[in-house]
Amino acid sequence: MPVELGQGVALGQELTLIGSETDLLALVQVPQSKAEQLEVRQPAEIDTRREKVEGVVTRITPEVLDGNIEVEIAFSAVAPKSARPQLNVDARIFTATMEDTLFVERPINVQRHSKTTLFLVNENGEEATLQVIQFGEESGQYIQITQGVSEADQLILSDMANFNAAKHIRIID
Repeated sequence: MPVELGQGVALGQELTLIGSETDLLALVQVPQSKAEQLEVRQPAEIDTRREKVEGVVTRITPEVLDGNIEVEIAFSAVAPKSARPQLNVDARIFTATMEDTLFVERPINVQRHSKTTLFLVNENGEEATLQVIQFGEESGQYIQITQGVSEADQLILSDMANFNAAKHIRIID
């Protein structure tokens, strides 16, 4: 805010913001429900909208504000040229690695470590049968399948609440 000599300002009013482009950090909001998965020193990826760069979690605030916690992520190397103070960024924090696992986009109302029934499409694609599926960990829009299907199986993930009474459906083009 430009201030002239003799001008009055309110107590605590922000007059200027001083920052450095060499010591930039990414501050991201994470839902409170994901807080238990976060730890300091976890690897992260910061997306500046022009490039994606590696980072590391350096601080997790204990305070919950509007259902979110603030996580501070430092760049692993020098901040990229596209990074600027007050720039809106997205970030991914890598909390765990799972190898050789089955996963799907999370069906509606399915929570991690839960069990539900989904329609499993048969090999010829003409019929689907209700199948009990056990889910494991979740990651964003994806969820791990721990029991109930194999790698080549096809599931119907859309909302099939209208067919809850059916155990078997026929698929018509």
